[in-house]
Amino acid sequence: LAKTISMYMLSEQPVSEKQEAELEDAVNAITKSQFKTAIDLRFYTAEEYYDKLEKAFADYDEAYEQGIIGNEEEATGDKTFINDLGMTEVIYPTASDYQVDIFYVGGLEKFTQYLDESRFARLDEEISGSSKILNDYLSTNYLKYMKAVDSSIYAIPTNNCIGEYTCLLLKKDVLAKTRYNTEEGLKEFTSLTCEAVQNMLRVTKNEYANYVPLYSCMGEDGIVLDGIRYWGVDENGKLSDDFSILMSAFDKTAVYGEEESYMAAIVNGLRNAEFVSQFKTLKGYKANGYHGTEKDLVDSKVAVAYVKGGAELLDKYGDDYEVVVIDQPTLTTDALYENLFAVSSSSVVPDRCMEVLCYLNTNPEFRNLLLYGIEGKDYELVNSEYLDANEQPYKVVRRLESDYMMDPAKTGNMVLAYALEGEDPRFADLIKRQNYDSDVDIAMGFSLIYGGYTVDGEKLQDIRTMSVDLKKKLDAINFDNFDEEYAAIVESYTGNLTISAVLSRLDPDIDQPCSLAYLYCKWAEDMGLYDPNAEE
Repeated sequence: LAKTISMYMLSEQPVSEKQEAELEDAVNAITKSQFKTAIDLRFYTAEEYYDKLEKAFADYDEAYEQGIIGNEEEATGDKTFINDLGMTEVIYPTASDYQVDIFYVGGLEKFTQYLDESRFARLDEEISGSSKILNDYLSTNYLKYMKAVDSSIYAIPTNNCIGEYTCLLLKKDVLAKTRYNTEEGLKEFTSLTCEAVQNMLRVTKNEYANYVPLYSCMGEDGIVLDGIRYWGVDENGKLSDDFSILMSAFDKTAVYGEEESYMAAIVNGLRNAEFVSQFKTLKGYKANGYHGTEKDLVDSKVAVAYVKGGAELLDKYGDDYEVVVIDQPTLTTDALYENLFAVSSSSVVPDRCMEVLCYLNTNPEFRNLLLYGIEGKDYELVNSEYLDANEQPYKVVRRLESDYMMDPAKTGNMVLAYALEGEDPRFADLIKRQNYDSDVDIAMGFSLIYGGYTVDGEKLQDIRTMSVDLKKKLDAINFDNFDEEYAAIVESYTGNLTISAVLSRLDPDIDQPCSLAYLYCKWAEDMGLYDPNAEE
C-alpha cells in the first residue's frame, strides 16, 4: 500500500516553501519508486526544531487520548486517479500535522528525554533483518555500543568521525642516537612522561643544539597525564575531561564492560602518586627549557612532539618523524549520541521508515540529495585536484546557490557525503580508518543523571571553580622547590568539605542530589564491574 511518512530535519538556515517543495518532489521521485512511500519533509532551524517536534509529540498524545487516532481501519487497496496523460497514478495519503515518523535527535540529553518518554521505536529486529546492510556502512562501534549501553538500538548514528589520535612524533636522526631505534624500542614510547621520551629529550639537549627538544600541543603548562582521568564539569554542568581536582587512575588497556575496566575510585587526585610523578616530570621539562613552538615543528626542528588530530596525522610527518600512536580515538558517551535519526514509536509504518533510513545511510545519491539539494540547481560536481587510485580526479561539490544549507553530520552517513570544493575529498577514507581504530571509553553510558539519581550540580560547579584555581597554583610551582610547594598545596585542600561531599559514597534519599562517587559506583555495580562487598 502507498504510505506517506513525515521526516523532521534540522537545517542550518530557514528553507523556503518553494525549496522544500522542489526537494520533496526530488526525494519522492526516489522513495515512491523504491518503497512506494512518500515523504513529507519538515525543515526547522536549531532555534525552533525541538519546539516543533515536541509540539507534534504532544498533539499526537492528545489526539490519541481523545480517540481521534488509534482506531483506523486498515485500507484494502490504493486510491488512484487518471492524470492528464491518461495514466493511472496512486494517491498518497496526506500526513497529519502531528504525524512524526522519522526525526533527528542531537545529543545525549535529548536522547535520554525521548527514551524516558517512550518516543522511540526499537530497531534491533530491523537492523538484524531487512536493514542488516547498515552494518556494512556504519562503523561497528556505533551500533555495537549503542546496544551495549541501552540494551536495544533506538536510533541510527550518522557515522561521525570518532575522537582523535594522540601521537608522539620522534625525530628520526635523534632517535637513531638512542637505544629505542628499533621496532621493539618504539613500543617503549607510551606517554609524554615515559622514560623513553625523557631519554630522548636529554640526548637532544646535550647533542643537538640545532633542535628544540619538545613541542606539546597542550603548551608548557598543559598537564598531560597517562592513565589518569579527570572528573570535571563544564560551565553548563556537563561532564568534562578538563583538568579537575577529582581524578581516577585507570588501565589504558582496559576493555569496556569488563571487570578490569572499573576505575577503582574517584579521589582527590593531588594525593595520587602517579599524578605527582608525572606532573613533576612535566614541570622539569619546563624548568629545563625543553619547549619549542609550533613553528619549530613546522620547520622540523623538534626532537619530540606531542600532537593530537585525525588520521591525516599518521602520514603527515612520516618523512622526518617516526609517528607513534599513544592513544587511539575514543568513542565517548557524548559522541555516541551526538547525531542520530530515530523512528517514532507512534509511527504506524516503522518498516517503511527503516527502509528510508537504511537507504539514507547506504545510497550516496539519496544521502547527498538531502545534504546539498538538487544537482544542477543547487550544486554541481566538479573535478578536484586530488586523484584516486585510478589516477582520476575526485569529484567535489560546487554550490550554485546558498538557499539550501544543511549540516553534513545532521543529514545522514558522513562517509557517503560529497566533499565541498576546497575540502579534501579523501575524508571518507580517513573517517573509516579513524573509526576502525577507535577504542571505547570505559565509562561509556555513565552520566550525571542515572537510575533516578542526579549528582549535586552546585557542588560540581564549586569543584570546577576550585580546579581552575588549583591549576593556577600548580602552574606557579617553582621546580627547584617542587616538593615543599606541592605539599603546601595539598595541605590547603585537605579536609575540604565540598571535596569530601562529592567523594562520599553514602546512599542518599532518592529525591535528593547524590555524590559523584556514589553515582559512579552505582553505575559500575549495575554494569557488573564493581562489587561493593569486595572492598576492604
